[in-house]
Amino acid sequence: MRSLDAPSTIDELYRDRGAVEITVPLAQGDVFDRIEVPSLGTGPRTVQVVMHPCSLRQGATLRKLITVAPVRKVGGAANEGTWGTKYFNHMLLPGLRDDTVFYVADFREVAPVKSEQLVLNSRIAALSGGGTALLQQRMIFALTRLVVERTQLAVAAAPVLTELELQESWCEIAVEASPSVDPDKALSESITDFHAWLDQDSKAHRRLLQDVSRHAQLRRDTMREARIRYANRKQ
Repeated sequence: MRSLDAPSTIDELYRDRGAVEITVPLAQGDVFDRIEVPSLGTGPRTVQVVMHPCSLRQGATLRKLITVAPVRKVGGAANEGTWGTKYFNHMLLPGLRDDTVFYVADFREVAPVKSEQLVLNSRIAALSGGGTALLQQRMIFALTRLVVERTQLAVAAAPVLTELELQESWCEIAVEASPSVDPDKALSESITDFHAWLDQDSKAHRRLLQDVSRHAQLRRDTMREARIRYANRKQ
């Protein structure tokens, strides 16, 4: 059996650790602190979002319940061998808190939490695209003992990862252009605006997400639309 993959460096695993900007959309792999998971007992805990990005939202709105895996500290340190030979029912999270102890998210205790708990200010890490592929590879293996190539997972994830990237760029422009507006309010309104734009003209822009060859043009169109739409906000 081919072993599970490992990141070359910790920086390949994460896109952000510590402070994660609120304009970064909530996504699969995000790690949150101080979350209550009633089915796993009382008291707040650290969790990782494991629900697929396509299932997290209903349009611009998060679903009421989001599935997460509890995160716990384990001894020692993760290395390339650890990724391939141990913790097959877990996602490894070395360097999560920039210390010498690494953490794991346990797929055997996946549970739902209310999405209203996942306040972006409580997020302590976000995975990179490559990190998300590693998470998906390990989740599939935990359920099936089948190793799926990361390249296959990356191709399948391209449309939704591009959508998240475009939403982030759009929201950054909107929030920056609205200094007198509460950032959370500006963010919420810009997310609604972004999804409405994707869905206009019978979802013309959203359909382009399914064609990777059109993503570069879609990025340009998105940035142009956001800049025009929010150009007068600073005035």
